[in-house]
Amino acid sequence: MKTPRRSVEPCRCGGREFVVARPLELCSHSASWVRMDTRRLRPLALAYVGKPEVKTGKEERDLDQPRGILEAVACRSCGRAEWFALEVAEVPIGAEHGTSLVRSG
Repeated sequence: MKTPRRSVEPCRCGGREFVVARPLELCSHSASWVRMDTRRLRPLALAYVGKPEVKTGKEERDLDQPRGILEAVACRSCGRAEWFALEVAEVPIGAEHGTSLVRSG
């Protein structure tokens, strides 16, 4: 795994060793047409891009298209962790994605 995209400063506790990880989530999907549950790991992300469902035309989130994958950096001394999102410019904005854009000031 690559090092984090941000420079890592020493922790508040003085720690200088960090664990970098991309946390995963176990998701379950029931596919009635195959009469089985499918389980798989997917990366935690800010959003997943949708694609139109063939039968209904309704947009479904595609678990193979995460946007803003989350990366955690944790201090090995005290356990303090910070989260960073990768490629944030690609995260779709809108209620249908569960995201919104907020500006400061």
